[in-house]
Amino acid sequence: MKKSTILASLLLMSVFGKGQEKIRFNQSDDFYSIQKSYNASGEKITINNNFAELISSKPSTLNNSNKNETPLFSSRAWGQISNIDDNSLRTFELNYTFGSNANATIKLLNDDLETTKTINFNLPSTANDVQVLSQASKDIGPNDGKLKFIVFVHYFEGGTGPNYQKNVNYIFNEDGEKIGEIPGIGAFVRRKANQEIRLITRNLDYPTTGTFYKLYDQSFNLKKEYFVDKSFTNGYAGSPLSFINVNGQEKLVLSQYEKLFMTPSQEVTPDNHLVVKIADLDFNFEKEVKLNIQSKYPDKPKTFARANFATFPLTSQFSISNHTFNNDDQLEFLYAITYQDVLQDKMWSNYYVADEAGNILKSYEDNVIGEFALASIEGEKEQVGFVVGDGNVIQRYDMFDVADWSTKVSFSSIINNQMLKPTFNRFKNPENTTSYIFATNNGVREEGSNISYGLVNEYSVTGEFQKENRIYIGIDPQGFSVNLSDGLLSPYVYNEDAKREFTYAYFAKVPNSTKYYNTMSIGTGDGEVLFSKDGLGTLGDVNGTGFLRDHTNSRINKLGVYYKIPGATIISTEFYDVPFTNNLSTSNILKKDISIYIDRLNKTLNWTENAEIYEVYSMSGALLKSGKNTNKISTADMLNGVYIIKLKTKNFLSTKKFIVN
Repeated sequence: MKKSTILASLLLMSVFGKGQEKIRFNQSDDFYSIQKSYNASGEKITINNNFAELISSKPSTLNNSNKNETPLFSSRAWGQISNIDDNSLRTFELNYTFGSNANATIKLLNDDLETTKTINFNLPSTANDVQVLSQASKDIGPNDGKLKFIVFVHYFEGGTGPNYQKNVNYIFNEDGEKIGEIPGIGAFVRRKANQEIRLITRNLDYPTTGTFYKLYDQSFNLKKEYFVDKSFTNGYAGSPLSFINVNGQEKLVLSQYEKLFMTPSQEVTPDNHLVVKIADLDFNFEKEVKLNIQSKYPDKPKTFARANFATFPLTSQFSISNHTFNNDDQLEFLYAITYQDVLQDKMWSNYYVADEAGNILKSYEDNVIGEFALASIEGEKEQVGFVVGDGNVIQRYDMFDVADWSTKVSFSSIINNQMLKPTFNRFKNPENTTSYIFATNNGVREEGSNISYGLVNEYSVTGEFQKENRIYIGIDPQGFSVNLSDGLLSPYVYNEDAKREFTYAYFAKVPNSTKYYNTMSIGTGDGEVLFSKDGLGTLGDVNGTGFLRDHTNSRINKLGVYYKIPGATIISTEFYDVPFTNNLSTSNILKKDISIYIDRLNKTLNWTENAEIYEVYSMSGALLKSGKNTNKISTADMLNGVYIIKLKTKNFLSTKKFIVN
């Protein structure tokens, strides 16, 4: 594929003006929002905006007839399947039709998004959901060396109400042959220590009385099933089924209440416990522990203490451990009590570590309203960032060493009149030191213009301010959201220089309208913009962003930008190769500026070097003109006023203001 098509809209913004106006944004419900909380002034903020973590399938719309252009996906879903044999990835596209002629088509794709195999199959006429699951293996089914993957289908049989629901998993090989099926809501694919494959499904009976977990061997023979009555999981805040490494072996872990959590009259059962059961991958139970979940607020009305296990951000490392929090040979269990105050509409969690006898070894009883795993850094201990607050008000952020069970540094939610968002992480500097990085809810506006920059701050491990990054967020923005997930903090995702780029979005009002639109951008902390796509085109508003990795799972190789027309159910996706081959790093941009001037006699705007691309905007942000390969444009059709021109030449990129009068 041509990679030059990627860069058609790349623009480098001008440096900051000397005079600046400080601004603070009302946080939007923008397209990165997953969980909601509130900042210290009660405004809504985004708790989790990690859109870089690609789920097994993404809704989308594929018109890939022209292989020389970056393809536009026009399918129902796309995503990647993980081969558990070697950690490689297989990209797929899914289309389906429901109704009397229900059917589905799966296309397997190579790293260039070219189709390598097309698989067609029929669906039940009552089907209303189909998904490609995220795990695959050559050892599922017959030993023929072919990769097999699983497709989940939900349908109805004998009626259309809740009691007539059916769930099934179809197993296909990479040649498109259906080799089997097993009932259940999806299927986990696991490998035992002896290399045998196990398939574990979750099944609900209708009307629902509980959950059946069913275990199948690699030939789809039912080996065992285990039933959990819903009475012991109602009101549970944790993960009832988890896979956790215990003493070097992956275990199947079930968790539930010991007794009924709450009576129909909302009376909490006294002296209840969180029960954690550890089994091998053949459902042979090896250990059961009971953990204390007694409320700190027994007399507070309508405040419920809910058990919570296996949802900690570093569950695989710390939910069940040994010799981490003490030196004896007992297992250690990290869990939470999540409180729900129904009357005040508040939720928060306290964290505990207990031994096999239920004795509390460690506790963190400040009110946690959000938590995030921070980036792993070689030579340093794993950390979690706790968002501490009172219901809807964030008070501070604790950078917490889990193994040491101690807060290394705390950040107030407001520092020097700047509001820190619960969007943060840590990274290793070129000097081999570690820094914390926070998005803020603040920005600056250039003097005499409506061009604004969002602020992203860096701090030392002891909390001292180190650096302010300013990312270009357009003309009169209403708010912005920046992605600080681990993989995107590397400066080498989009190009090969050592300058960090930020992946972010901002939203603004559509000119002369009451509507708003999103813009997704990639830019540096000094205002350069390498890439930008807005929601003003025919595809609809920018709705999100995702990434594909190459088939070896060694690097990100595709950036996907999602578009959605309001009211439509289809999401279109444009893919771009990364890293960008036209490297627009600062080292490749000449340190000079372009001159522009108005020729009033001939009514033209001229500039001193031929522009490969130009775009002219009104001060409200509306695109008025665009073109290629010229050093002037006519101003005869332009009203008197101030305008912005963005220029991309062979040597540099620039943004200028000019006046027509």
